[in-house]
Amino acid sequence: LYTYKKGLSNEAHVNAFEYLDWPTSEGETDAVSPKEVRRMVEATETTNEKVTMVLVGAAGARPNDIRIVDARKEAEQLHLGDDPHIQYPEGRKNGRGRGTIMAGVDFLREYVDYLEGLDDWEGDLLVTDETGSEYMDERDIRDTVKKIAERANVTKSNGDPVTPRNLR
Repeated sequence: LYTYKKGLSNEAHVNAFEYLDWPTSEGETDAVSPKEVRRMVEATETTNEKVTMVLVGAAGARPNDIRIVDARKEAEQLHLGDDPHIQYPEGRKNGRGRGTIMAGVDFLREYVDYLEGLDDWEGDLLVTDETGSEYMDERDIRDTVKKIAERANVTKSNGDPVTPRNLR
């Protein structure tokens, strides 16, 4: 792509959106820095906030991806062994796919063990009650990321609130 733009150096850091003049929303691709992610992780106060940061921040999962993963299907979807990843089933925005879990695997493994002991757990990764039958929806996940970011004083470069997309 970069070889077609006259006078462009031979470096691969060209922004394709600028080159192709594609429209983007302000702050759309505004990723938070590793230091900011660490501040957000340190600002978590609840188990669900920690799980949200592992899934969104360390596995790059979209909120709706989290909702379709059934953690009871560990052999098929949630792999927490030597090659930790989420194998997304059909029904997600981009179809079947795989997301590597880059941090928090031990914590996530212990958390899934805890969930397996709940009376009415149906496989959701983010439950909101003691029985496991109530869960966080996509809006709850987005609100949780926003709340953690506010607590950690992390914003997009334009000052807007951080969204799950900014952690991918």
